[in-house]
Amino acid sequence: MNKNLICELFDDIFSVMPVFSKIILNVGDKVLKENGIAVAHIKVIYMVKRYKKINITDLGKALSSPKSNVTSWTNKLVKMGFVQRVFDEKDRRVIYIKLTDKGEAFFQFYEEALRKSFEEKLWKLSDEDLKLFKDTLDNMRKLVDKIK
Repeated sequence: MNKNLICELFDDIFSVMPVFSKIILNVGDKVLKENGIAVAHIKVIYMVKRYKKINITDLGKALSSPKSNVTSWTNKLVKMGFVQRVFDEKDRRVIYIKLTDKGEAFFQFYEEALRKSFEEKLWKLSDEDLKLFKDTLDNMRKLVDKIK
């Protein structure tokens, strides 16, 4: 294992990712702020949408966050009407988190705002650049899966 290469990768990740986030996804931050939602909340909404229903423990694992944080984020989203708690039919001690219609609508609105911004920014790239970008993201996904 090449330690110098690992150090370079570390530097590259921390120089690229914040810029990528700021340039590509900055519209999302504005939408979240206007709606009184933190990035953590949209991550919860995304995971709940992805899994349809999920308990707090599994949600914490999916987000790599402590249960106490996930509970706090979820409580706010329940108060806002974006998610709801649903008791398991077989064991009422088990509680799942499920997206509400309001949460689903907000996520669609948020996703559309991000998608539109993303398209506007990437419009400047050539087809060759877009293909390179796609291949890079595919390779990053494969590598991240191996690291997990």
